[in-house]
Amino acid sequence: MMNGYLHRGDGVPAPPVRRHAIAPAVTDWSVLADTFVRAVEVDALTRYAESMHLTVAVLRELRTGWDGEAWTTPMRNGKLRIIGIQRRFPDGTKRCVLGSKPGLFVPDSLNGENPIYVAEGASDTAALAGIGLPVLGLFNAGGNAEQVIQLLDGRGAILVADNDEPAPLDRVGGAERTAAFVGRLRNQGINLQVVYPVGGKDARAAMANGWRPGQTTKDGPSRAGHAIGMGDVQLPF
Repeated sequence: MMNGYLHRGDGVPAPPVRRHAIAPAVTDWSVLADTFVRAVEVDALTRYAESMHLTVAVLRELRTGWDGEAWTTPMRNGKLRIIGIQRRFPDGTKRCVLGSKPGLFVPDSLNGENPIYVAEGASDTAALAGIGLPVLGLFNAGGNAEQVIQLLDGRGAILVADNDEPAPLDRVGGAERTAAFVGRLRNQGINLQVVYPVGGKDARAAMANGWRPGQTTKDGPSRAGHAIGMGDVQLPF
């Protein structure tokens, strides 16, 4: 065992042998998040950041911790109160600490910027925050609309959506949930723009391949994109 997870003989992290559910002994999620942050070893966090094409600094902004089996990231409501903790295991599997409520991933650096970027997931949030963009992250595609509306408090937003393919007509997938999310925010009068990363399925993958939010982006591949009227989008940054 090295720095919190198993290693094979070649030094490559191996998937965890067991995944135990964690039931918090405290009801204060902030206290539990801080406990996991204090458990992180610097060398392990550095290797994790490198493996994710992220920086240690931005992982610290998201209050990344270690619970003995998985990396942890706190989730917040629209008033920035921590309401749960997501766990990401070394093999990429994601779970939540028992009792968690789905919330937003919010770097400590987020302030009163306008507009704010909205990413899908903690790692995409970290990727965008790592290049200095004001960003908050959704628990999953199309989720947390009410929390986002509350946190934005009238400010504009730029959603960096995943390049999800449309689901079969009898199902609802990421593209359809994204379309519903966009419609919900726009119906509340929020000035919301939508962009798709080029060169990867999501923002983090595309940025690892050199993409950065630029002057214009291409339409996504899904029918959901056409349903919400997305063309090339002019960004304010």
